[in-house]
Formats: sequence, C-alpha cells, structure tokens
Amino acid sequence: MSTHCWFEIPWQETIRCGELHAPLSNGGFILPVVIIEDTGYENKTDAVFYLQGGPGASAGLHKDGIAYWLRWRDNMALGRDLILMDPRGTGRSQPQLHCRDYDELSLAVLKRNTLLLEELQEGYAVLDRCFGRLRNAQQPFNPEHYGTQHHARDVNALMDLLPYEQWNLIGVSYGTRVAIEAAKISARQDTQEHHPVRSVILDSVYPANRGGVTSFPAVLDRAFTNFFEWCSRTDTCATDQPVEQALAAALKQLRATPMTLTVPRRDGEIPVDLVVNDHRFMSAVFSALYSKHQWPRIPAAIHGVFNNDARALLPLMEPFVESALDEDFYSLVFMAVDCRDHGISSREAYQQALEAHPRWRDYTSDLWQYQACHLLPTASTPIASTTALPDVPTLILAGELDPITPVEWAQSLHHEWPGSQLHVVPETGHAVINTDDCVYQSLRSFLDEPSERVEFCPKR
Repeated sequence: MSTHCWFEIPWQETIRCGELHAPLSNGGFILPVVIIEDTGYENKTDAVFYLQGGPGASAGLHKDGIAYWLRWRDNMALGRDLILMDPRGTGRSQPQLHCRDYDELSLAVLKRNTLLLEELQEGYAVLDRCFGRLRNAQQPFNPEHYGTQHHARDVNALMDLLPYEQWNLIGVSYGTRVAIEAAKISARQDTQEHHPVRSVILDSVYPANRGGVTSFPAVLDRAFTNFFEWCSRTDTCATDQPVEQALAAALKQLRATPMTLTVPRRDGEIPVDLVVNDHRFMSAVFSALYSKHQWPRIPAAIHGVFNNDARALLPLMEPFVESALDEDFYSLVFMAVDCRDHGISSREAYQQALEAHPRWRDYTSDLWQYQACHLLPTASTPIASTTALPDVPTLILAGELDPITPVEWAQSLHHEWPGSQLHVVPETGHAVINTDDCVYQSLRSFLDEPSERVEFCPKR
C-alpha cells in the first residue's frame, strides 16, 4: 500500500513510501517501507533489499536514518533502487513491541553500582511485568508472530508486490539469517508473479544453527582470545603488562572501587552520570571489540582505570552508553525473535558450556537462569539449520576478529553452500561492509556480475 512519506524528502531525490500489511491471522502487522530510487543513468532493473542486524534493529526510517541511507547508497554507487523495511515490532511498525519500564530501567542501572546478579534479577522481574501487560494490550502480543521465518516471509511478500524483475539481498549480522531464509523461500516459489533472488551478500554470518545463550561463553572466550593475540602483536595496544593481565587487574580495581563519569549523549538528551564497575567495564570492552577503530581505546581505558582518570574512559564508555540507549533497537523484539528461533537449552547444557569456557564465568554464570526465554513460549521446532540452501550466487564476508559472529561460522556456511564465495578480511571485527571504500567496490563488482569470482579489495 502506497503512503505519503513521513519525513522530508531532499528535492533532488526520488523516494517512495508504503506499508506492507500482514494478515490478522499472522499478527496484523503494518510494516513501513521506503524505496530510495537510484537516479543515475545506468539504473538497473534489479533492486537491493537491505536487511539490517539485530534481531530487534529497526531500519532507521526517520530523518536521520534516511540521511544515512542516502549517503550509504552514494558510497556504494549501487546503480539500483534500495529497499528498506522496519521488521515486526520495531521502528514505525504497528504494533510496536516495547516497554517503557524496561527502557527506563536500562537507563537507571547505568547510574547505580549494583552487582550483575542484581541487575539480571531486576531486569527479569521488569520483563515479566512488561510481557504480562503486552499480552493484555488492545492488540495482544503473541510470541508466535515473531521469528526469522515470519520476517523472511514478510520480505518475500514485499518482493512479490514490488515491480522489480529480480532482487539482491544484502544481510548484515542477524540480517544474514533473514536473507538465507528469504532466499530459500524464494527458491521454492515458481509463479508468474514471483520475482526471484539473483544474488545474496552475507556480511558477518549469523546462521540459524548458531547463537543463543548457550553459545555465549564460547563466543565471549574466543572474542577476548583474539583480541589479546592482536594486542600482543600491535604497538598501539601496548600496556605495562600483558593486556589480559592488565584487564583482569582493572576489573578487580573497579569491583572494589567503581569510577563515576559524566557521559554526553549525541541525541541531545541529558548526559548520563555513569557508574563504571567491573561488569559494566567488561561489557563496554566487549562492545568495543565489534569495531577495529575502537580496539586501541581499550588499553587507553585500562590505563585510565589504574590512574583514576575518568576522561581516559570516555572514548570507550560513550559508544557503550549510546548503544545501550539506542532508540532504533528494540530489546523485547530481540528476545521474542531469539527465543522463537533457538528455543531454550537445558540448564545442564549451559553448565557444560561454562565448564568448557570458565575464564569469564563471573560474568556469564547467571545468564541462563535470567534469560527472557523462560517468560516466553518457544517454538516446538526451532528454526531449521542451513539445509536446502538455494542455488543463488552468494558472497560471504567475515571479519577475522569478529567477536559476536565468529569467522568459523562463515567458513562452515561456505563449506555447506557450494558455489558461494568467502572473503575473510584480516584484522577486522563485526560488519565488514562499512569498514573500507574498497569493500564497496568489490560489492558493486559482485552485484554487477554475481556469477563471476570477485577480486576482493585488491592491493593497490
């Protein structure tokens, strides 16, 4: 359904807006859609559908977000129209899945020195109340209406409605899971109205058979091992002692004597008087591992702890606070989708994971007990693994030091997907696409000739 756009369109751009309506039997969601047309002379008839990460991330279909997407389109020089859609429960979709009490708690805990266990317990209690109220809302929350299968079907429904001959799917992080499922559904359809997928780009692969709470101890352990090894061979990561020992000492000091610093907000909101204790510092360090541009900030922040220098912590803690309070991310959607996709593992399986990866047990031991999946009915059969992969040209990108979707996941998918191309980018973290201009050039080459081998970021 076509609608007026809810944001101001730059005079030189052609942007169309609309809505995808899901049937009432499937939640009755109204999902906003934005089509950013490519106005170049060589505009192709196939379109690009961008599937963002999460789960729980909106597409950013607001003034600032659209400005970002216009810059992204220009940097990519797509030569194709760009299609964006808010997933169920996020952004401008109706109904939204969020709870003000949980949002307020997320801000409040940053200002307090509480034990991690206390934060988990308080968050779990608030979530219990939130989900209870949402189930009794005018349009009741039903967990069965969430999950990757629903998201992928929404994607295919929109592709069938829009007048493009073929589609290219670009998925980043969780968006790769949606892209894989959407391509599988597309490959099974064979109707006159169906417009097939011609190529798939998967950046930082998060396949259906990976992830979930039980995998986190291993993922966390591997992420820090990779970082410590990188530090050991990098001059900008110098500390007076091995960085692993320095981090342990900083955590011990913050556990005994937390630091307080005022963190400004980029959105113009009131600055946050942040209490930095050990588990909050640990979370900020892990968050920084996503981007290689933030890695050098970690040893600097560790020095700041030793010297009780709050200003030295700001470059690390400011992005952490922005991420924790990101209004484009919907935590309850993340929980609903994640629980629907993975189900819930046994306590015994989680204990085995802790025993296999005990290094950070102080920060992971209680995650299973207080995960939101205990409050939500999970699918009797979690989402299928990477079986019956479609015969579609596929480019897989992975950062060598990705902390949350390890490179091994991409390598495993590449092995299972004959004909796919895999490119591992050295000394790079999560989300490869936006790390270098040469990545854009390689992606354009693939989009233009997806059946050809891509020379990824050739040496210049």
